[in-house]
Amino acid sequence: MEIHGNDIIIDNWNRGITVKEVIDVVRNFWKDLAIEDDGDNGYFIYENWKAKEAWDKKGWSEINDKTMVYVIFSERGFTIVIDDNKENMLIAEAIKSLVTLD
Repeated sequence: MEIHGNDIIIDNWNRGITVKEVIDVVRNFWKDLAIEDDGDNGYFIYENWKAKEAWDKKGWSEINDKTMVYVIFSERGFTIVIDDNKENMLIAEAIKSLVTLD
């Protein structure tokens, strides 16, 4: 199994970002998004249900790469995993901006 993606680690110990806040931000980019809870503080956020089904069937592929972001929450912050080519960097930056909001 090959490892793919780019990890962006965000320390938000001073402001607890919620899952709902993250989803609301991603929804600005992907109106029809689909969400999958990994059962362990992480959420796969897909561009839409068709993208989720493609990931379920094939896993990572060149086509699927940019149709999902993975957000993992921890006590000190969270990690955003985006595609290999960083095409979803705008989504990651928008999520990251939540930390600086007052």
